[in-house]
Amino acid sequence: MNLKVICLMTSVRGGSKLLQSLLDDHPQIIHFPRTFLLIPFLKKVEDFQEDPKRISDTFISDYERFFSGKVWSKYNRLDKADRLGPNGDESFEIDTNLFRSHFIDIYTQEKADKHSKRLFLSLHYSFQKAKNGFIPDSPIILYHIHDITYVEDLALCVNDFGIDNVKVLFTTRHPVDGLNATFNTYLFRNQLSPLFWYVREVFVFNSNPVASFPDLKIKIVLLELMKSFRKEMMLEIQKWCDLSWNDSLLKSTLMGKEWRGNAQKSKGDIQYKFVWFSPVGFFEKKDTMIFNTLFPSRMKLFGNSYQRRCRNKLLLSILMLMPLKVEVSFAIKSLSLIYWETAFTNIWKKVGEQDSSNLLTKRICACFLAFWRGNILQGIRFYIKRIKLSFSYLVNQPKLEKYDLVWGPNE
Repeated sequence: MNLKVICLMTSVRGGSKLLQSLLDDHPQIIHFPRTFLLIPFLKKVEDFQEDPKRISDTFISDYERFFSGKVWSKYNRLDKADRLGPNGDESFEIDTNLFRSHFIDIYTQEKADKHSKRLFLSLHYSFQKAKNGFIPDSPIILYHIHDITYVEDLALCVNDFGIDNVKVLFTTRHPVDGLNATFNTYLFRNQLSPLFWYVREVFVFNSNPVASFPDLKIKIVLLELMKSFRKEMMLEIQKWCDLSWNDSLLKSTLMGKEWRGNAQKSKGDIQYKFVWFSPVGFFEKKDTMIFNTLFPSRMKLFGNSYQRRCRNKLLLSILMLMPLKVEVSFAIKSLSLIYWETAFTNIWKKVGEQDSSNLLTKRICACFLAFWRGNILQGIRFYIKRIKLSFSYLVNQPKLEKYDLVWGPNE
């Protein structure tokens, strides 16, 4: 049997968690409840490859939130894994002893020709058995790599399973809308970030995996459409992924329990009235115009609500030297004493909720780290890096990308 792997990748809060939640409870799908990268874990266990107990103990320790929703908030409280179910009062637990026992048996018996493949399969099968008690017929592994820039992890998966057995679902959204949402998410966590790495994701899009594997099957899932046309979207995803239809594909769940999303305010499992993102104000329109000019074919995916381009290269260069909307927002917050007073107060309180020694030291370190990441000098540093990145796309020929939507509103 040629096992199929669906790699889930995304950029700038593009909806990968929402899509995973819709695939979560499908009887054919085997997956971990969130992002897992095999390469870092491979490196961590390379010195004890033939000790399955130690490997399983390392996995349980490194990914404790996979086994208990009650500890999830330590890593990401927006995910609300301790507030599942229709009333928001449920969570989940996976027996770690059962996982360890299954892993030792499966890892010992697994005959994959490559250690990376053996480890990948053993971890997923063991987790599945600890969760549901059995491996489904015709299983498909959902591998949530997350960042579209993590091409090495995708490459390892393709090399282990073969390009004919790997597909990529790439979730994304309008770049300006995505950057705004990412900036606001950091603020909610009492973090201020220049977002350079997310800006780089916007520029790269899916060009890196396309360049590495031109024949790899990649489909784009737009968050704007997934939120408003759930059934139409999931019908096409089900067909493309070779899944049988199951009504669970219409329900957002985490570990089989109703999940209310990872927005700052819990909105429940709802669908939205469809509307394309439309830029507002000078900076959003300026940013959209730059993206329209640099990436005209790609930007058509997002509805073309604002279609202006800049035909003059000199003017375009001037516009690119101006800060992005999120860079302006960063500068305003970074120079605001009111922001830092509120952020330090929230950080001080949050760290104080932890049961630990050296509480004062940890509070001071947490506040210092937040200021180090969010001070205006860091903003200037990453602004310069973003300028270099922008002009590299202006000077060089556009890179090969794929624009195949898994479903569009005109289909």
